[in-house]
Amino acid sequence: MVQINIEKKHLFIIIIFLSLCTLALVIAGNPSTKPNPGHASNEVMVNISGVDKTLQDAIDDGSLGSGGLSCPIGFTKVESQGRILGCMQNSEEGTAIWEVATNNCFTKYGGRLPSASEWTISASQYTLNDETDDWEFMDDWTATNDRGCIGNGGINQMQYCGGSSRAYRCFIPA
Repeated sequence: MVQINIEKKHLFIIIIFLSLCTLALVIAGNPSTKPNPGHASNEVMVNISGVDKTLQDAIDDGSLGSGGLSCPIGFTKVESQGRILGCMQNSEEGTAIWEVATNNCFTKYGGRLPSASEWTISASQYTLNDETDDWEFMDDWTATNDRGCIGNGGINQMQYCGGSSRAYRCFIPA
């Protein structure tokens, strides 16, 4: 067995270095530099929905969306002061128990149920449908993962909803 003595401050520096290297790889993604007729030979290529494009072409034709986030049809981009919170579903997705609603948002949109603040900001700043006609599930209401609901009669109305089937809408964080 080989024993290596490293001071804590040196170990910390090594960990930070490796973390930064990993972050750089994640940010870089997987761009390729393929030759592209009519373009510089070292342009970055991206693949969007199975179509290879230059990064500049994807920006120019809107394939990447505006502001770095493109919301699906039926969702509204929630943003202020140049910061994007995410995409809120305009209408209720349906009704279900909390666990099914949570899973449906993830599997269908890659999202989740909104937090109370995300729901309230969206309802007060944007046009949502049927936001105050019934109780809608929130992501988590308390630290113990109680199933909270919001919206029945007003955008600031909240209560514990238990295991009942309720309306819900999905949120896709930025």
